[in-house]
Amino acid sequence: MNDGCYEAMVRLREQGKVRFIGISEISTVDGTHEILQRFDFIQPYSVPAAALRFVLAQDVTSCCVGTRSPERVRENLRAVDPPYLEPWRLAKLRELFGCIRNQVR
Repeated sequence: MNDGCYEAMVRLREQGKVRFIGISEISTVDGTHEILQRFDFIQPYSVPAAALRFVLAQDVTSCCVGTRSPERVRENLRAVDPPYLEPWRLAKLRELFGCIRNQVR
């Protein structure tokens, strides 16, 4: 993702031409997940673990999770016990992605 695509999408969003920017976790092109690592505030959690912890911190009764490796299963199992994320991390994620909740129909 060093081709400037993400930065261009951010500019389009700022101009009101794009509402949301989606980034797939299942990318074979960006095996290092360079763009997603810009969310360094989620460390020490991986992106998938932080995403699962964020979902579990919401008022949900179930969550379906896929995985590709036994290590990811173990990581997911470590995520299911509260506390899921610290309040400041939750606040930052809600600041970044809170508007998505209002788009679900």
